[in-house]
Amino acid sequence: MKIKMNPADKFRRPARVLKTVGHPDRLAIVEMLEHGEMSVNEIAEVLGTKQSITSQHLNMMRDKGVLYARREGIKVFYGIENKNVIRLLHCIHQSCDTSLQDQN
Repeated sequence: MKIKMNPADKFRRPARVLKTVGHPDRLAIVEMLEHGEMSVNEIAEVLGTKQSITSQHLNMMRDKGVLYARREGIKVFYGIENKNVIRLLHCIHQSCDTSLQDQN
């Protein structure tokens, strides 16, 4: 007997990843971390946001498997766990760039 899968089931994980990175600050964080690990303070400084808000974004993405965290003394450094998210971000940028060119 073959078990039928709800067609929407295969989209749950991708939708969760998109929702996780679907905020301008979180997209900016992913783009920053593409170039290597950064501490919470470094990320907050670049974003121009409070450390507590930055930590919330980072923890959310870590909990969803987008980022990893590494402690070094009292500092916590973050990096990209799921490299596919970087490719996704590049595709989105290319799509937006193409859309803007098509409008002109």
